[in-house]
Amino acid sequence: MPDASANPFDRRPTERAYAAIGYSLMAIVGLIFCYLRFIPTDRAIAFRLVVTMLLLMNLLYWRLADRRLNRYVLHPRRSRACRVVLAAFILLINIPVADMVLRGRMPGYLVMLPSFYPDAVVMWHLSLVVLLSTISLARLVVVLICRVGVWIRRRPSSEPTAHTAAPTNGPANRAGASDGDSDDPISPANPGRRRFLQTACVSLPAMALPMAVVAARRQENALLVRRLPLPAPWLPDRLRGLTITHFSDLHVGRHYRPWMLRKLVDVVGELNSDLILVTGDIVDVSNDMLPPAMRALGQMRAPYGMFHCIGNHDQIDNRAEWIAAMRERFDLLIDQRRSIEIGGERLTIAGLDFARRDLSELNTPSHAYHARQTLLGHDTERDGPVIALAHHPHAFDALRGNGVPLTLSGHTHGG
Repeated sequence: MPDASANPFDRRPTERAYAAIGYSLMAIVGLIFCYLRFIPTDRAIAFRLVVTMLLLMNLLYWRLADRRLNRYVLHPRRSRACRVVLAAFILLINIPVADMVLRGRMPGYLVMLPSFYPDAVVMWHLSLVVLLSTISLARLVVVLICRVGVWIRRRPSSEPTAHTAAPTNGPANRAGASDGDSDDPISPANPGRRRFLQTACVSLPAMALPMAVVAARRQENALLVRRLPLPAPWLPDRLRGLTITHFSDLHVGRHYRPWMLRKLVDVVGELNSDLILVTGDIVDVSNDMLPPAMRALGQMRAPYGMFHCIGNHDQIDNRAEWIAAMRERFDLLIDQRRSIEIGGERLTIAGLDFARRDLSELNTPSHAYHARQTLLGHDTERDGPVIALAHHPHAFDALRGNGVPLTLSGHTHGG
C-alpha cells in the first residue's frame, strides 16, 4: 500500500536547501568583509577577496531568483525555460569576474569587446551590491523580529488558556492552501498577486539592465567643461587671474577608450590655462592602458606645467610600475610638493598619496598623516601658498588644518 504521507509536490526540502545556500553565502560574504575591514591584507589578496565577494553575491541573487521562478511560475516548461535563461545570464555576466579571481587583474580582452558588455558587467555588479545588501539586511531584521515574536508567544503564561482544535479539511484551510507560501501541494490555480510581485521583483534588475546600458551608451564620450571663478584672497596680487585646468578620473580602459582621449586633448588645448592639474585615476584597472593615456597627456601644454597625484585605480594593477612610468614623463607628486615661480611670485603645488581613512588604523595611513608628510618644512613666506592635489576629497579637512587654502580632488565623479 503506498505511503499516503509521501507527497511528490512537497517543496519543503527544496525550500530548506535554498535557505541553507542563502544563509551560507551571506555568512561567507560577511566574513570576507570583516576580514578586509579589520585585518591588514596584501593588495593582491584583497583584490581577489573583493572579487570573490562579487561572485558570491551573484550566487546569492541566482539562489533568490531561481527559487522564485521554481516556486511561482506554475507552468513546468515556462519555469524551466526562465531558470535556464537566468543561469545563462549569471554565467555570461560573471565570466570577467571569475577571470579576475583566477588571475588577480582585470581581463585585457574587455577593452577589445564592444563597450556595452563591460558597461553591463559594471552596472550589474554595482546595482547588485546595493540591492543584495539592502535585501539581506531587511531579511535578517525580519527573521530576527519573527524569532522574537515566536519566543514571546511560547513563553509560559500565568493564566490558563483555552485551546481550540482547528479543522484540517475545512474550506477555510483549503482556501489558505492556495497562498504561494503554503507547504501544501501546489494549487493548479493561476499565480496570485503575491506570486506575481515576488517574481517581478527578482526579475526586475536583469530586465532593467539593457535600459541602463542604453542610457550609459548615450553618455559615452560626453565631456562637460565647467568654468568656475574662484575667489582667492590668499594669492599674491601678481597671481590674480591665474587659470587652472583641472580634470580627474579618466579611467582609461573598459569604458573610456583610448580613442576618446583626442577630444580631451583638444578641449584642454582650447582652454590654454596657466596650469594643468590632474587628480588621479588615469587608468581604470590595467596598466596596459597607461601608454595611450600618457601619449594623450604628453600632448597637453601649460606655461607653468602639469602636475599629478595618484588615485586608487592607478594602483590596482601594479602601483610601482605605474609610478615609475608616470615619473619618466610627468611631475607626479606623492606626498611631495613643488615650488614654482610665476610672475616673480612663488606658488607651491602639493600632491598627496591616496588614503581612504580620516584617522590612521594599523598599517593604513590617514589623510592627516599624508598631509603632514607632504607639508613638512613648508614655509609660506619662502615657498608661497599651497594648492594641494588629493584624489580623495576627505583630505580637504586635514589639509585645511595644515594651512592649505585650496584642495583639488576627484574620486566622486562629480558627486
